Amino acid sequence: MKSLSWLPAFFLIFAAAAFAQQVQTSKSTLTLPDLGGATSENSLRQAKAIVEIALGELGADVAGLIKEETVLGTEVAAFQASQRAEQAIFDKVKGKYDARLAAYENIVAQLSSEILAYNALPPGQRDAGTLDQLSRRKAVSDREPGG
Repeated sequence: MKSLSWLPAFFLIFAAAAFAQQVQTSKSTLTLPDLGGATSENSLRQAKAIVEIALGELGADVAGLIKEETVLGTEVAAFQASQRAEQAIFDKVKGKYDARLAAYENIVAQLSSEILAYNALPPGQRDAGTLDQLSRRKAVSDREPGG
């Protein structure tokens, strides 16, 4: 049913062309005869031949459009499949990144709270070894990949 989506537009174009007395196709522009002035059999045959030519050319144009629509539909489907595959890869990588970032943020938060607790101690209770150990742990966590 989707391939018939061109049908209303086709009839509108043809109706508009009939009122305008001209039909433009990809091959030519045909002037439709005025049937009101046709009085002989020969003029009616000539009018019929022109209309048949116009319908044939319009039919060929519509067939070409349907073919193009099919090709474009295939290309769109391939693009969407590729996009879904790329999105799946991105989501996987982002999930790993988010997990590593969360782990790093937890380490930094713990170290920061330990350093803040150490700094809150009165100067007499501070141990230089503890400060060095906290500083080394923080430096190591900063050098870790993802950190």
